[in-house]
Amino acid sequence: MGFDFEAFAAECPSALIIVADDGAVLFANRALASLLGLGLSEVTERPLSALVPSRLHPSSDIRWVRHLVEQAGPARRLEWPLLHRARSEVQVEWSILAGHDSTGRALAQITFNHR
Repeated sequence: MGFDFEAFAAECPSALIIVADDGAVLFANRALASLLGLGLSEVTERPLSALVPSRLHPSSDIRWVRHLVEQAGPARRLEWPLLHRARSEVQVEWSILAGHDSTGRALAQITFNHR
C-alpha cells in the first residue's frame, strides 16, 4: 500500500503550507484556508508576504526560507500572526521544517497551530 502525502496533507486537520524561497506558495491545505477565511485557490495564488503582516517580512536581501529559519532558531518554532481575510491578525504557532526540492530549491513546510 502506497502513501499519498499530497492527499493526506490536503485533508489534514492541521493547517499546512509549503513555500519556496521567494515566498511563493507551492501547497496549502483546506485547514489553512479556513483559518484565514479564504478559499483554497486564494491562498495558493498569493505569496507568503500576503499572508503575513509586513512587519515580519524579511529584508530585501534575505529570502523567506532563510528568514524563517533564522527567526525560529533551533526550536524551529515561531509565534507569529497570520492575516485573516478581514485583515485582522490570527495568533498561531509556526512549526518550520526547511529543506530542498529535487532541483535544490530551498523550501519550508510550515504547520500552524491556532492559539
